[in-house]
Amino acid sequence: MSACASGSCSTSLSVRGEDMHPCVLPSATSACELAAGDWRALPKAAIHTAGRSVLAATGIFLAGERNPAKIAKYSLGVALAIEAFAITWARARMR
Repeated sequence: MSACASGSCSTSLSVRGEDMHPCVLPSATSACELAAGDWRALPKAAIHTAGRSVLAATGIFLAGERNPAKIAKYSLGVALAIEAFAITWARARMR
């Protein structure tokens, strides 16, 4: 049972078998599960992080950076920082 499904996260809507608040992003569920120690959520969190990285890379490119190595490094850093924040936030909310 996921941490969110067990009531560790504040949720009120069931979407595809997961309890979710109507305004919660899907990545919040995996962050909540990881914060609760459910390592089975790691693949979902990795997919969410990769998606964020693509979005960040698009913004970095549009801002004028053209070096592919820098775009990859910066966008991955941004995505990992956001994921770390989401997990930390979820842990704080569980206390």
